[in-house]
Parts: sequence; C-alpha cells; structure tokens
Amino acid sequence: MRDPHAPPAKMNVDQRMLFGFTYRQLLIVVSFSIVGLMTFLSLYGKLRSPILPGICTAVIALAGAALAFGRINGDTPEQWLWHFLAYGRAPHYMQHQAMRTPKQAVVRLAVDTSEPAHEKPQGLKDYQDFFLITANVLGGALLAGLTFWLVMGGSDSLTRSWSLLLGRF
Repeated sequence: MRDPHAPPAKMNVDQRMLFGFTYRQLLIVVSFSIVGLMTFLSLYGKLRSPILPGICTAVIALAGAALAFGRINGDTPEQWLWHFLAYGRAPHYMQHQAMRTPKQAVVRLAVDTSEPAHEKPQGLKDYQDFFLITANVLGGALLAGLTFWLVMGGSDSLTRSWSLLLGRF
C-alpha cells in the first residue's frame, strides 16, 4: 500500500491545475474572453444595440472554449495542427505498381453461412466528434442569435447599423 502522503508516482505537466483547469485552458479562455469583450465594446459603441455585438462575442467565446477544451484523438488542437504540418512536410514516396488495374481491383469474398456475422456498432471517430460538436455549437449559437435578433425587429436595426458603419446617416 502506498503512503498517502508520498509524492505522486507519475506527474504530467497537463495535470497542474488552478481551479480545476490546466494553465493552458485558463490562458486560452481568458485571452478569448478579453478579445470577445473588446469586440463587444467596440461594436456596441458604434451600433448601440446589444444583439449583433452579443452574437459576435458568443462566436468568439465558443471558439475559445472549443480550442481550450476540445480534443482530437486525445490530442489538443495545437498538437493536432503540429502533427498535421509535420506530416505535410515529411517526404512521401510512391511505390512501384501501387496502382491496380480495374481487373486486379476486383475482390470476391466467399460468404460463410454457418455462423451469423456479428458486427460491432460503428460510432463517430474522435476527430470527427471534435469538429462536429464545434460546428454544431457555433451553428446553433448563430441560429439562435439571428432568430432572436429577427424577432426583435432585425431589419430596421440592420438598415440602421449598415448606415452607421458606412458613414451614411
């Protein structure tokens, strides 16, 4: 039995936490929050309506949350990007006769009817999960924000906003 006061046997840098979050996650969330707040204040100063600046701020905050908490095949998005870039820069070699003719590509399978085939259920892969969840969250936020904006009289606000942004009164 291990001594409960002994230091941990395995320590990972990602395990260092503050308020239950890693330092990386806190840095990303705080930086995206600051950018979102600056975007909201700059757009709200010009438009005087909280709807459009709120939608832009929500998109920025959700992108920051996806970057901070999302995982692709167990890797953070930055690690995945570095692996992707390293793969693109690595040399790739063609094999002689790697391409098959259509006659060689035909595969015939013999079916064994003695035992029923048991197939495992196929779910989404990890890398698809991250992108699908991120796209669904961003799309849902945009759809909800635009619907709310339209219900509140968005066409008049849009005309007024474009005239203010373009400098025409």
